[in-house]
Amino acid sequence: MLVRSARLALIYTLEAAAVLMALLIFAAAALLWRLASGPVDVDALASGLRPAIATALGGELAVYDSASIRYAPDTRALVVDLHALEVSGANGEVLAAADRVELALALDELVIGRIRPVAIDATGGVFSLRRDASGVLSASIGGRTAQAGSGEDIPEARAVLARLRSARISGAELRIDDALSGLSARLTQADIIVVRDDGATRLTAQAGLLAPAGIVPVSLELETGSRFDSVFLAFSTRGLVPASLGNLNGYWSRISAFDLPLDVELVLDASREEGLRAVELTLDAGAGMIRGSDDTLEVVSGHISASLDAAAGALDLRELRFDSELLNLNASGRLYDFTNYDSALPSRARFELEFQDGELSLPGTLPGPVGWTYGAVAGTADMRAYEILVETAEASLLDIVARFSGRLGLDETVEGRKPAIAMNGEIDGVIRKSAVLALWPVEFALGGRDWVEANILEGEARNLRAEINIPAEAFIVGALADDDLSVTFDYANGTARYISTMTPLTGLSGTAELRGNSLSLTGREGRIDDLQIDSVFVEIPRFNPRGAPARFGGEGRGSLPGLVALLDQPPLNLASDYGFDPQSLEGDGAVRFEITRPMLRDVPYADIGFDVSGRFADAAGPSGLGDVRFSEGDLTFRADGAGLDVSGNVRMGRSLAQLEWSERFQTPEDELSTRVRIISNADARDLDLAGIPARSILNGQIGLDATLTGNGFDFSRYVVMGDLTDTALILPEDLWTKPDGVPAALEMIAERSPTGGLEISRLAVLGEDVDIRGQASLAPDGQLLGAEFETVVIGGRADLSVIADRPDGSAGALNILVDGRFLDASDLISNLVAGNLLAGGGSGAVRLSAEVETVQAGRVRYGDVALALEADNSGLQRLNLEAALPRGPVSLAIISQADGSRRLAAQSADAGAVLTTLGGFGTISGGTMEIDGVLPPAGDAGGVQGRLTANGFRLEQMPLLARILAAGSLEGLASLFSGEGVDFEQLDVDYTFGNGLLEMREGRVAGPSLGLTWSGVVDTSAERLNLSGTILPSYGLNSVLGSVPVVGELLTSRRGEGIVGVTFSVEGPFNATRVTANPLSALAPGVFRRMFEGTSALRELDALEERRREEAAQADDGQGAERALAPGDTSESPDAGTDDTSDDTSDAGSDDSQDTGEPAGMPAATPDEDGEAGPQR
Repeated sequence: MLVRSARLALIYTLEAAAVLMALLIFAAAALLWRLASGPVDVDALASGLRPAIATALGGELAVYDSASIRYAPDTRALVVDLHALEVSGANGEVLAAADRVELALALDELVIGRIRPVAIDATGGVFSLRRDASGVLSASIGGRTAQAGSGEDIPEARAVLARLRSARISGAELRIDDALSGLSARLTQADIIVVRDDGATRLTAQAGLLAPAGIVPVSLELETGSRFDSVFLAFSTRGLVPASLGNLNGYWSRISAFDLPLDVELVLDASREEGLRAVELTLDAGAGMIRGSDDTLEVVSGHISASLDAAAGALDLRELRFDSELLNLNASGRLYDFTNYDSALPSRARFELEFQDGELSLPGTLPGPVGWTYGAVAGTADMRAYEILVETAEASLLDIVARFSGRLGLDETVEGRKPAIAMNGEIDGVIRKSAVLALWPVEFALGGRDWVEANILEGEARNLRAEINIPAEAFIVGALADDDLSVTFDYANGTARYISTMTPLTGLSGTAELRGNSLSLTGREGRIDDLQIDSVFVEIPRFNPRGAPARFGGEGRGSLPGLVALLDQPPLNLASDYGFDPQSLEGDGAVRFEITRPMLRDVPYADIGFDVSGRFADAAGPSGLGDVRFSEGDLTFRADGAGLDVSGNVRMGRSLAQLEWSERFQTPEDELSTRVRIISNADARDLDLAGIPARSILNGQIGLDATLTGNGFDFSRYVVMGDLTDTALILPEDLWTKPDGVPAALEMIAERSPTGGLEISRLAVLGEDVDIRGQASLAPDGQLLGAEFETVVIGGRADLSVIADRPDGSAGALNILVDGRFLDASDLISNLVAGNLLAGGGSGAVRLSAEVETVQAGRVRYGDVALALEADNSGLQRLNLEAALPRGPVSLAIISQADGSRRLAAQSADAGAVLTTLGGFGTISGGTMEIDGVLPPAGDAGGVQGRLTANGFRLEQMPLLARILAAGSLEGLASLFSGEGVDFEQLDVDYTFGNGLLEMREGRVAGPSLGLTWSGVVDTSAERLNLSGTILPSYGLNSVLGSVPVVGELLTSRRGEGIVGVTFSVEGPFNATRVTANPLSALAPGVFRRMFEGTSALRELDALEERRREEAAQADDGQGAERALAPGDTSESPDAGTDDTSDDTSDAGSDDSQDTGEPAGMPAATPDEDGEAGPQR
């Protein structure tokens, strides 16, 4: 390229000189033609010469001081010599001037009419060289222009110069304008010498280049052999700014980009046969800039020093320094083994270069400066083939040493020449993330680069091997194929993210391969928090087009808390969404995981896929069912972008269970995401832990199959199936008793309501003797809002239907409607007797309406039972009961009074049936009965106080009374109770009843053959009694004198007694009652009989009464205790339960043995076959 440029420059220079010389000889043309015609004297020649010169130079007048024509024998040329030449225009202005012009023309050519200059010598003046866009070259002296001809006329122009042997211009101004190259220069004091000899040409030129900063000295010496078989060039300049030469274009446009001062010393000697014989180059660049089409490079300085070692055939690059904002370079080396000469210059050479400390910055391509400490490269450069063959290349940079070999070229493509790279190499040392990113172009494989930058936190790579084969077409497409690049390396101590918000993977090591458009990585021995990662892989299938899904996965092992803690991190939040702490879990196992994400800078969570699976042993943790924990779990699980599935065998509480947990992710708001199924044999304790109180009604195991659905542990749908076969059940109030081994099943389907309550669409208990089916609705606080049990059939206990609703919501009253054929209410009556149904406190507002065809109450069956009651938060406010017995109706009413108290009124046409129901007597028949009483206001402590009366009934088979008569030596009367029984005409007793404690005062029962009076306490809760009274035999006759004034009172002691009476007392627990009687008391008149009575029962009654008065007084004074002593509260009664017989004066006829006795209404005690006391209805 350099030879071709020098050759063209010489040719154009000679052509320009020919044009200039043509102008100079034009003035002599007429003279020469005239001489060719024949001899002419000088005056005649001079007179014709002036107009010709003026016309040739575009003027009106040509003036010169002198002119001479002479013949030069040595050159056989006619020499025309003009001095002080000046050409003027029509207005007298000077158009051209030259101090001296001497032109030698070949005489032999003139004689045949051709102009062939032999020598040209000009001193001073102004000379112009121009070439237009069409290639026409012209020259002028001053303002006149002469053309050398178009491109087609160049051979003719060359013919004009065929005889030229020398040309010299000295002390002139040279103006050069080239439209093709854009060159525009002004040279002053130009001295140019051109000498030709036998085809060889020697050019010597010196001038001052006019530049904005001043005059720049330029020196040129050029020698060429014939046919350009050799060339010698010596060029020098100081402070030359190429950009000042004009807006150069074409080949020379590269020069105009250098807007900086250059000092150049260049000597070049070459021949076609010998090649380069000598080269010496010294170039220094000052501060400035190199302009590109889009940007500008700021240059601080530059220096090149090179010379040719002819003996070694090498060009030594002694020093190459370049300091700029983008590149700092310090290199040295040599070029040798020159071949493939183009004319005198080679196009192929071998090279060896070394680089010292340097730095490269490529904004927009590399993320930052890349520095090196040493580099070396050797190979072959072939300018014809546009390629560099790198045999060895080594560089020390970024704490690594890179060694490569291969080819760099500019290959021909449909879009012109593009880079092509084929390199193989390796890197020694530790490659860190910073080095990878520093050498990774910012726009190359952007998705992969962004992923590495954001997610590879730490790591070291070693043993890198690279095979690069990037064709030129890849730079047109802008992407690489996998076969274009292969980089393999080992890595260690890696720390990487897989999802930006989750704990990174640490301590990883392995191998990787980066291909032209993909990446594969395998690893081992890493950790994610408590998880030990045994193996890992990364697969990026492509970098371009961007957005391909990358796969990251592996296998590991660790603790269940560690895995769940990891899955609890955003965006998964698997534990937080369910409200439990991952550290509450236990267990160890193995996991396999895989994550996919598009290779983009920003990726929504919905586009990140993951698949995690594993198995854990000895797993334990919360189940989401109350306080129940699972343990001893052998669980397998799988979680992916769609959801989570866990299954296995566990122990729930104390029972083995099969657990299935399914969680769906990203579900719509109107769909449930969680499903838990538990199949287990649960016992009562397990149910208690789950918040289901069942210990009091269940014994054994339930075959449970429960499916719970919801969002997290906030379950909203429940499907429970229970096999009750192996369960013994006792429902409250003995409503249903199921022995172990009897088949039965439980079914429940329920859903959480929008308000937080529970809608039970199906609740059923099914078995051989039970059929309960219905629906229910519960409020968020657990209150019953509504229910409909169309079937409540319990064999031998109930055949009902129940409907309940709460129209005013959970704060309103609960309406209950009961209808049916049959109900066994025996245990309900027992609660009534115990006082539980008449307690002051309430559990909420209730309105109950019941109609039952038949109600069984102990041994009594009632018909057409109708019950209506109302209660509020304070307690029972109103009750109305109507029923039918064979002997007549039964009614019971409780009505609230104006003062807040409640009145009790009950009537029965069959006293025996009612007393049998209330007391379990079973020995009373017939008669009528009325009960009146007063209850405190609902919500206040206290029981019912009132009076009971009964008339016309018979008492049969009452062992306790028989024992009392026997103890009083009244065996004859006692025998009546084992026969037909005893008739009584009237019974009266004042009572106080509450909390299971019955207080009786002034009780009296009278019949023709027997009468009794008594007072005392019966404590059904503590199962004890304390009574004292008097037995009145032959009551009809015995009580006659009691009606006599004054005398009757002295003889009978109290109302209802007679003249003859036997005192007695009954005291102790139900199963060991002690009966005491004093027959001697029958001999004492009534007024003295009291001395024989026991006082324990009376003292207990008095103590209870006194306590109530004190509590009432304290309440009135505002000093009330936490509660008033209710009837039956004997916690502080000094005589409660004591055996005080200190007032008994006689033991005659007493029964001191611990015989079993019973109060009214209690089971009788009769000896069994072994002589032991046993209960008997």
